[in-house]
Amino acid sequence: MLELDEVTTGVIRRRFGGDALNVAVHLKREDPDVAVQLLTAVGDDRFSAELLEYGTTEGIDMSGVDVVRGGVVGAYMITTDASGERSFTYWRSGSPARSMLSGERPLHLPSPDLVDTLMISGITLAVLDDVGRSALSEYAEAARRNGTTVVYDPNHRASLWSVSEAYGSLQRMCAAAAVVLASLDDGIALQGADDQRSFAGHLRALGASEAVVTAGSAPTAASWADQQVMIETVRVEHVVDTTGAGDSFDAAYVAARLGGDDPVTAITAGHRRAAMTIGHRGAIMERTHR
Repeated sequence: MLELDEVTTGVIRRRFGGDALNVAVHLKREDPDVAVQLLTAVGDDRFSAELLEYGTTEGIDMSGVDVVRGGVVGAYMITTDASGERSFTYWRSGSPARSMLSGERPLHLPSPDLVDTLMISGITLAVLDDVGRSALSEYAEAARRNGTTVVYDPNHRASLWSVSEAYGSLQRMCAAAAVVLASLDDGIALQGADDQRSFAGHLRALGASEAVVTAGSAPTAASWADQQVMIETVRVEHVVDTTGAGDSFDAAYVAARLGGDDPVTAITAGHRRAAMTIGHRGAIMERTHR
C-alpha cells in the first residue's frame, strides 16, 4: 500500500508499506541470501508502478504480483500519539488485492513444491471475499501437506471482519500453519486470553506446532514441542512510531529459524529488529538509517 505520513502540519511524506510488503522487505534485509517473493495484486496507476520498482530495488521477486488494468493501489495515513502508538486511516476499498483470488483472472499461486516457507497475514484473509479466503486457506493446507513451513500472523483488525470470522480463520490456519506468530491483543480480541502464555498454549491446542505471542514491551511467550518460555524484550528509550513493529518481528524470527536458530534465539532477533523499527517513522526504515 501507499503509506502517507504527516511529518509536520501540511507536509506529508510518501512511502510504501502494508503487512505483507513489510515482512518481505524486513526478511530480505535480515538475510539477503533468502529468496523472497511477494504475491499480491496492484493496479496500473503511477503509485502501483512505483511500488513494484521499490520491491525490486529491495531485492524482492515481484514477478508474482498481478497488475490489474484500471486498478489503483490502496493507501493509508499514519497518525501517532505522544507515546508513538499508531493508528491508521485507510483508502483501500477498491484495491485489486481484495479480489486477487476470486476475480476473472485469479492470482497464480506457485506450486507448493517450489515454496519452502509460506507466510500469510490475517489482514490478507480479512480483506478477501469468501471465495478468495477459502482459496488461500486451501492453498495453505495443501502447502503444509507438501512439507512447506506455513507461518501465520492473525494480525487481527476489528474493523475488517467479525470476531467469529477471524476466530474461524484462526482455527483453520492453526491447523494448516506450523508456526503462528501472534500478539496478546489478538488473543484478547479473539479468545479472551488472560496473558501471553495462555494464548500461546491455546494456539498449540488448535494445531500450531510452534506458537509465539508478543505483548509490546512485556515479555514474549513461546511454546513448541515440550517447551514453554518467556523472553524479555529489548528496552527502547524513545518510541517514535510503532507502525510495522509486529511485521519486522515476524521477518526476523522467520529469518533466524530458516538459518537454523532455535525459537529463543529467533525471538531475540525479532525483538532487535522490532526495536529498530519503532525508533523510526513509518513501517519500513529508510536505508539511510540502517
